Amino acid sequence: KCIVPDESNNNDVDRYGMGKRKVRDLDEVSDYLKILLAAELEVYPCCEDYITSAASNSSSSDNGINEALRRKLCEWCYFVVDHFEYDREVVSIALHFLDRSMVKRSCSSITPTSKKEFQLLAITSLYTAIKVHGQSEKLEGTRSRMKMYDFVQLSRGLFSANSIEASERRMLSDLQWRVNPPTSLRFITYYLKLLPLWDSNGDSLNHTQVKSVLFEVARYLAELSVCVSRLAFTFTPSTTAYVSILCALDVLQENMEIPYNARQSFLKSLAEITGLFPQAPEVRNARAAFQELCPAMFEGELPAEFQSGKVSPVSAILHGDKQDFHKNKRMRTHKDDPRKDGC
Repeated sequence: KCIVPDESNNNDVDRYGMGKRKVRDLDEVSDYLKILLAAELEVYPCCEDYITSAASNSSSSDNGINEALRRKLCEWCYFVVDHFEYDREVVSIALHFLDRSMVKRSCSSITPTSKKEFQLLAITSLYTAIKVHGQSEKLEGTRSRMKMYDFVQLSRGLFSANSIEASERRMLSDLQWRVNPPTSLRFITYYLKLLPLWDSNGDSLNHTQVKSVLFEVARYLAELSVCVSRLAFTFTPSTTAYVSILCALDVLQENMEIPYNARQSFLKSLAEITGLFPQAPEVRNARAAFQELCPAMFEGELPAEFQSGKVSPVSAILHGDKQDFHKNKRMRTHKDDPRKDGC
């Protein structure tokens, strides 16, 4: 909801010019972020790096579980979600299911998970994430629920409904039925609610416009982190979200101006709640990792109006060293059919 100070009644305005309603809303944001941080710390910590272990135990990296296969499956998940118009946050939840379940299996099973089993688990993770958290991006009309048969078709018949159902039961057992992980996108959404208002003048962007552009760039970087196991296994969603916003501020600093006091107040509010600050070691490491993966984004210039198309994070990783990522957007349209490629 929009936080707007109510100055119609002098009794509702405190000495800082902020209405009581706004203060109460900010308190709610702070409390909710603390709940997310507690869940992240106590229930949904970062996963162990099973990719490196799987690669070292496999006789052939081309036929086993590796970083390239995980990225390909992540790309496929984005493809499916975009085609059926679900919110992209579902993919980060699906990959969280996949990673946690793989860690559990790698610790409890002597036999390594095969490539086919890994693919089945990825399909199952997306199926369950959509079933539990799937929300449509459609503003009008009714979204049709995806059924298990749809995923059988998406796999081009490689997996049956019975195998997906059995895989889901085992996965939920691995997860201990904990299927509500906090995501980087959720943190980004609530972090930006702490961005203070300011008076815009001249041709500068107003608060709403700046907030919208920051969200789109930070969301892109958060989606990028989902595809890269090194980021997903090393940095918590709260840290990834914080760094994504910092990087967005850096990338956009020449194209839009945020008042110094507003920026400092924003970073101070985040530090008070999360304990994160720009010079913290984990923040600096995460920023360096983002810049290494997508250098063109930090070196090139953004267009005047940032278009929030369905950008493929994996495509940005693969092409980031060659061309500016804005010239390599892979737009997802209704004409694209994920059934063509399977998984």
